[in-house]
Amino acid sequence: MGAAGWIAVIIVILIVFAFFVPVFPTTSQSGNFFGATYQVDADESFSFLMSHCGSYMNAHSSASLGSITITHSISKGYNFSCNFSTSKSMSLI
Repeated sequence: MGAAGWIAVIIVILIVFAFFVPVFPTTSQSGNFFGATYQVDADESFSFLMSHCGSYMNAHSSASLGSITITHSISKGYNFSCNFSTSKSMSLI
């Protein structure tokens, strides 16, 4: 296999990694509501982080009011989704 073949293999591996491996922990600070703060946390793939099309796992939302924190699981395990909407109401996380 020549240099062009190895470059093609590396590019394919990077594309697969970007779509299917959720390694970036992200927190979306959603805001405040009557003194309570709420946010969404998940581990996301690079493509989901950039364009909302890719894989994510362990997504959960949490709300805090003083020392009380309530956490709700949004997804279980590994998920793949494509949601290009920019509207907050249509966004997955």
